[in-house]
Amino acid sequence: MGQSARISVVIVSYRVRELLRRCLGSVFTQQGVETEAWVVDNASEDGTCEMVETEFPAVRLIKNAENLGFARANNQALAKATGDPMLLLNPDTELPAAALRTLVQVFQRHPEAGAVGLAMRGPDGAWQPACHSFPGVLNISVESIGLHWVALRLGAGTAVAAPVPRGGEGDVDWVAGACFALSRAAYERVGGLDSSRFMYGEEMDWSWRARKLGFKTVFSNTVTVSHQGGASGFGLRGTLFVRNLEARLKFLERYRGAWRAALARELLTLGALLRLAYWAPRAVLEAGAGGTTQRTRDQVERFRAVLAWRLGRAL
Repeated sequence: MGQSARISVVIVSYRVRELLRRCLGSVFTQQGVETEAWVVDNASEDGTCEMVETEFPAVRLIKNAENLGFARANNQALAKATGDPMLLLNPDTELPAAALRTLVQVFQRHPEAGAVGLAMRGPDGAWQPACHSFPGVLNISVESIGLHWVALRLGAGTAVAAPVPRGGEGDVDWVAGACFALSRAAYERVGGLDSSRFMYGEEMDWSWRARKLGFKTVFSNTVTVSHQGGASGFGLRGTLFVRNLEARLKFLERYRGAWRAALARELLTLGALLRLAYWAPRAVLEAGAGGTTQRTRDQVERFRAVLAWRLGRAL
């Protein structure tokens, strides 16, 4: 990879026309690299495809007749992309100037890297978790009772968040899929994302498979990507939260044993019950004092969704 590297940027879209417009605008203002842009649209009905064709004619557009999910849609473009590296980018992100050139430089500094992730900030300017640890029974138990942020301050990682490498750049277990770059060498050996997944856990699974083949996953904060987060979720926080948990359990079952997945599932259920016992009364008190906060509503929705999911599996 040189300074004139050709980068393939792959964006999967679903009803996010305006966000995608801004994302593509940031892609096409990059300097110092040659960019090949792909958009895979998962049957949006908001004029996304028409916008891309009219305003970004250089984009290679794949129109799906149905929503194939994150993994299958990305794999469609990865199979045809010609660049190295290949950046999987969420449509609710915006790249700062020279981000792609900096990304190439990270790969140059870490020739053993199969994947690279970059730092991200939300609309409020707050840092978003981009480094993560592979799930295990111990760190899931910590997460289940809400102590993952305490663990992070103590230098221990969970699937929610792991410590940033010393110096801001280095090896991690896996990085967030909102900005997930793959080297061509790793892609050709590891293959694409796990197409059995509709959404969530794909980057975690891919990084595990890459590690087994000798490739590292690297995080770098040398550039910061703007990321809105949850743009295609339409407020279904409880459902999306459960999907994340299911991805971790699937990882455990596949790579660390069914009994660990079963134990972790019960720990998550117990944790949701305990946390709901705190947040539900708080919601009632806040409502009586003038209005429930968004954070409280989110927590109640999430843990109710976990319990409903678990009861549904148990019947």
